[in-house]
Amino acid sequence: MFKFKKSAGIKVGFRAYRDIQKGNRCRACEDWHGAINHYTRALRLEPKLAHIQIQKGHALKELGRVSEAANAYIAAFADAPTSNDAFVFSNRHLNQADKGFIELFRETLQQKPNDFPDGWKTETLLCGKKSIFDVTDLLSHYGHSRIPSGIQRVVGEVAYAALKEYPSETAICCYCSLYNCFVGLPTDLFMGLFELSNREDLCPKKDWEEKLDVINSYICYAFATKIDQRSCVISLGSNWSVPGYFDAVKFAKNKYKASYVSLLHDIIPILRPDYCDDNLVKDFVLWIKDIRSHSDIILANSTSTRNDFRDYMISTTGEMPTNLGDVLRIDARNNNFLSDEDVYYRNKNLAGGEYILFVSSIEPRKGHLVAIEAWEILYKKYGDTLPKLLCVGNSGWKSKKFFEKLKSNPILEKKVVIAKGVTDTQLKAAYENCLFTIYPSFYEGWGLPITESLAFGKVPISADNSSLPEATGTFGLVFKTGDGNDLAAKIDFLLSHEAERLRFEQDIKRNFRPTSWRAVARQVLDVSKSLRLDTKSAK
Repeated sequence: MFKFKKSAGIKVGFRAYRDIQKGNRCRACEDWHGAINHYTRALRLEPKLAHIQIQKGHALKELGRVSEAANAYIAAFADAPTSNDAFVFSNRHLNQADKGFIELFRETLQQKPNDFPDGWKTETLLCGKKSIFDVTDLLSHYGHSRIPSGIQRVVGEVAYAALKEYPSETAICCYCSLYNCFVGLPTDLFMGLFELSNREDLCPKKDWEEKLDVINSYICYAFATKIDQRSCVISLGSNWSVPGYFDAVKFAKNKYKASYVSLLHDIIPILRPDYCDDNLVKDFVLWIKDIRSHSDIILANSTSTRNDFRDYMISTTGEMPTNLGDVLRIDARNNNFLSDEDVYYRNKNLAGGEYILFVSSIEPRKGHLVAIEAWEILYKKYGDTLPKLLCVGNSGWKSKKFFEKLKSNPILEKKVVIAKGVTDTQLKAAYENCLFTIYPSFYEGWGLPITESLAFGKVPISADNSSLPEATGTFGLVFKTGDGNDLAAKIDFLLSHEAERLRFEQDIKRNFRPTSWRAVARQVLDVSKSLRLDTKSAK
């Protein structure tokens, strides 16, 4: 007589049950290799256990074997098409799956009904809209980080402002790798998601992930969306890591006579490949060729970036790019979702005392080693009275050396504070409470933290390269790039000359006028309109 046990309410043979139990014990003590081995044995005996495929996928992901994890999730979905967990995990990791498993996901999807509202009918979402903002980059970012920063913040803020202020002419779309095309997205779905991206107080992590799963699920069911003839698709992000993206651009241009506008944030992987991963450099070079070939207009976020791209094109092709458009200055203030009456965060000091603020992801290009060199120099003069350096930003590429330097020096450990995963509310409080800010980056396309500093009335000290003097203007100080002594001297000047710092702050208050995201959106929409008018004239 066969013995049966139950796993998640499903009858399984005794041998498979025993391996599942062993796998669960390995998982509990984070022995991921052991968990994978035991779950694999159980699945050989009972191949249709979707919940065990999911657990195997989790263990694979813990070991960084993301492609194998994605395949396991999809196998679970194929075994249990009505399982919401299997669908959600498959969908979250779809882009990492092998091609055959992506096809399996597509086939299985037909067996799972959806219950989206009638107002979300994908075929007509973009009809009547002449300017369509592509938010692919932002949604990809949400896959690994809730809080948008840098390029992704620009994508979200401008699209949100356009949808809110100019709804009659604006819609949004994203690239769907499942069908290799652009699909329209419901406006309320996207706007709600973006509003809550920085509001952990209103939307806990679990609820946020569920909302993100809704939009990702919708994309799976959204086949190619019709676009009005001669509409304009606007991409303000950097989609160089999205395979097949420009196939969708070519399809929209060929079938619907659509125009395509792109925004260039920088060409750092070309000019400074030493600061980038080799694969990123390769992808970026190909992306640059694609945007040059397929963009009707290429905007740039600064005069510096525009000149860099122009010079690069002339040096590599011998020609001036004819589709190079105007500068779209990203000197816009942070969003307005946050209340000025949020007393709790205003009074919450992330550094625990007086501090100077440095907002940036932690990676070599951003100049964190230069910053802490300056703090070592300044400590010799100020001792324990030296304000702290508050570094707000997550760890990025090749940040190990910076953290090793901190750990090896008790003074730096005491005087440098790292704040990761900071929400917009906390960031706002960090700007309001700081003495001033620094931005010692070795190269930038614009320098959004400088703009944010000025928007909060704080004096920035920035390096003297690329677009940083352009972003700083006359409202702050600049120092020689990479020179810790010069940075220390500029910091010392503002610390020891309070009257000068206050004079800078008064000048910022009187004369700095940040562009609103609404105005940035309007400028982009005017570019879109000009393309449509040119098309009509040509016709």
